[in-house]
Amino acid sequence: MLFLGHGRRAANPLKVQFAEISDTGNHYEITEDSWFPDKEIRRCAPIRAHLQLVRENDSTVTLEGRLQTGVRFVCDRCLTTYDLPVDLRMRVILEYAEESLLPLPETGGTAAGPETPDTVMLDEPAVDLGDILRQQVLLSLPLKHLCRQDCRGLCPRCGVDLNVQTCNCLDQDDSSPFAVLKKLKKS
Repeated sequence: MLFLGHGRRAANPLKVQFAEISDTGNHYEITEDSWFPDKEIRRCAPIRAHLQLVRENDSTVTLEGRLQTGVRFVCDRCLTTYDLPVDLRMRVILEYAEESLLPLPETGGTAAGPETPDTVMLDEPAVDLGDILRQQVLLSLPLKHLCRQDCRGLCPRCGVDLNVQTCNCLDQDDSSPFAVLKKLKKS
């Protein structure tokens, strides 16, 4: 098992050439975090990834593994900060083919599901583990950030957090957006 963590320095310590991968598989434990998309996401827990690469043939490698960490978001409804644990299991098929050998694109087809691993076409016979992990993290995150499914959000009038307290704003019967105009005098 190879440990890729703090302290290992190279041009790209997370890049593994196909030729370095055995038929029985290489195991990697990654705690290094330079690949993490910190500009888009705030991480709140250490990274722990266990990956196995198995070379199927000269142009195909299967990556299987698990990634654990935690990310911090601001709720889209109530604006409170909350932590979301990330625990991903992944299976990805990585294929390298010279451009002249690539098949023509097919029309139709089926979408990849949980039973069907994603297939990634590579430009070179090398696996960038950091790039794969970054993609998997970004794909796993929810589009809408909610601290909980039943978050009530903020009152649109007074701004109170409706998860914590109630307000009387919603009891008022100003159902029309033009109700404020009743108070204005004609001149």
